[in-house]
Amino acid sequence: MTVRSRPRRSLADLMIVAGTILLMLAAIVFVLDEPAAAQQNDGTITLLKNVVNDDGGTLTPDDFDLFIEGVPAQSGVAYTLPPGVYHASETLVPGYAPSDWFGDCAPCGEIVLAPGDDFVCEIINDDEPATLTLIKTVVNDDGGTAVVGDFSLFIDGVAADSGVAYVVPAGAHTASETPVPGYVPSGWSGDCDAAGDVVLAPGQDGVCEITNDDLPPASLTLIKIVVNDDGGTLTPADFDLFIDGVPADSGVVYDVAPGDYVASETPIPGYTPGDWGGDCDAAGNVTVGAGEHKICEISNDDEPPTLTVIKDVVNDDAGTLAPDDFDLFIDGTPALSGVPYPVAPGAHAVTETEQAGYTLTGFGGDCDADGNVTVALGEDKICIVTNDDDPGTTTTSAAPPEEPSTTTEPPTTTEATTTTLAEPPPELPYTGGGLSLLVMALAGIGLGLTGGGLALNGLLRRRRA
Repeated sequence: MTVRSRPRRSLADLMIVAGTILLMLAAIVFVLDEPAAAQQNDGTITLLKNVVNDDGGTLTPDDFDLFIEGVPAQSGVAYTLPPGVYHASETLVPGYAPSDWFGDCAPCGEIVLAPGDDFVCEIINDDEPATLTLIKTVVNDDGGTAVVGDFSLFIDGVAADSGVAYVVPAGAHTASETPVPGYVPSGWSGDCDAAGDVVLAPGQDGVCEITNDDLPPASLTLIKIVVNDDGGTLTPADFDLFIDGVPADSGVVYDVAPGDYVASETPIPGYTPGDWGGDCDAAGNVTVGAGEHKICEISNDDEPPTLTVIKDVVNDDAGTLAPDDFDLFIDGTPALSGVPYPVAPGAHAVTETEQAGYTLTGFGGDCDADGNVTVALGEDKICIVTNDDDPGTTTTSAAPPEEPSTTTEPPTTTEATTTTLAEPPPELPYTGGGLSLLVMALAGIGLGLTGGGLALNGLLRRRRA
């Protein structure tokens, strides 16, 4: 059996192995120490985002995406980076206008980072105002003639012209218009809802549209009817008619926009107006729809005038007659005192049958001194006739006849008889003696004869009556 011995290493071999091991250890040490050395040569970059909301914007810095060499970065955070060239950037947000980069960055966002640099780069984003444009469309397919300029448009109550872009803050706004009679508006559309409300973002260009279509023509006619059955002479043309206060002629067809209207007239004395009729209610109100033709009517009837005769009897000298004891007349027709009588318009005459023992002192009231009066349509006039009893007269109303009297009392009279009593003879002085007595006796006989004669005279007159 042959035994082999281990070959012996030479010193050179041992030195090669040892060198190799030392190189490996040095490499390990170099690798382990390299990051610490690199850190001592790094710098930092901080990005700052500023947001300006002076036109209604509401975003904050966190709403913007920032980047360093495409790697997301947060505003205000310092990022450690080795020296080199870097680029700051952001994602644009609609409605916000970015400024250039500034600070340690170039306007384009480029950064040249040297060992130990601590750079800060800033950028500002300002909210952009919005714009709102109103568009008016007019459709005239039923005879309408209005144009866009005839319609008043508004943005938040401020006048606006169709087709003009108005700068407004971002946020809520309202479009509106003033209606034009005869045109029906559609709802708002475009960026507005049907009521005209819109919410605009910063920088948004909003457009709201509305269309107005003319309505089919409508008309309203007023008819005046005049009734002259009591002497009136007016015609429909004598009455002033109105539609919503605007003068209108009877029988004329007036084109009106669909809607509500009021028919009216100016009253004329002497004519009583009836209620409105036809398509109007009693007060003259009427609603006219698109394409409708409405007619409203009203009648006016002449009012008869009246004449009243008042008998005034003055009994200040023992007269006893009353107003009913006098016969009164209007144009020869009997009339009672105090009763209003309808008469035709025009001239009339008041008369009476006079009574013995009373004097007609005159006519008064609305009559002239001769009892004449003119009465217009619808007037109520009064004439007063005054009679005064004559002094020294006893007047009665139809006293019954008296039986003959055998006494020597003064006779009573009827039928307005005036009696003058005989004066007594003058007294004669008494001288004492037969002659005086004789004279007195004869005077007594004379008085008796006179009284008897008067009584007989009265009896004969009653019998003749």
